[in-house]
Amino acid sequence: ISNGGTLTVRNTEFTGNVPRRAGGGSDIASGTTTLQSVAQKNNITAPNLVRVLEDVGVRAVFIHGRTREQGFTGTVNLAGIREVAEAAREIPVIGNGDVTTPESARHMIEATGCDGVSVGRGAFYNPWIFRHTDHFLKTGELLPEPAFAERVRLMHRHFDLMLEVFGEQRGCLMFR
Repeated sequence: ISNGGTLTVRNTEFTGNVPRRAGGGSDIASGTTTLQSVAQKNNITAPNLVRVLEDVGVRAVFIHGRTREQGFTGTVNLAGIREVAEAAREIPVIGNGDVTTPESARHMIEATGCDGVSVGRGAFYNPWIFRHTDHFLKTGELLPEPAFAERVRLMHRHFDLMLEVFGEQRGCLMFR
């Protein structure tokens, strides 16, 4: 379905039936769901949808704080994520969008009240973000940036995996 993700955010009745039908009494209906916070700029439906999803047994919601129109541009809508976090009765809400540093992860948690953060594109540029963020959230201290040798070691490992998965020709093209 073209724009299927944002279409489901706008149609809460339809979306609430998806886990119910997929699960049929199994654990499939008890998984997680990812939502965009707003389907359209002036039509915020995710807070209502999170309650519908809780009622059908979804155990967590990942909320991406951008509209369909924004795609990956502009800044994340922290207020929209906060509305979803406040609307959820029992399930954890995980915020996503613009988390590129440990400080931005803490800012999202503090500004939205979400239970955690999901890192997307930020990990492409900084694969150490997970370790650094975990440490920062626990201690308030920033870890030093990895040494040059560690960066080279990781790049070498990444290159080896690209060759293993995609073969030499495609792996080399993708790696560059």
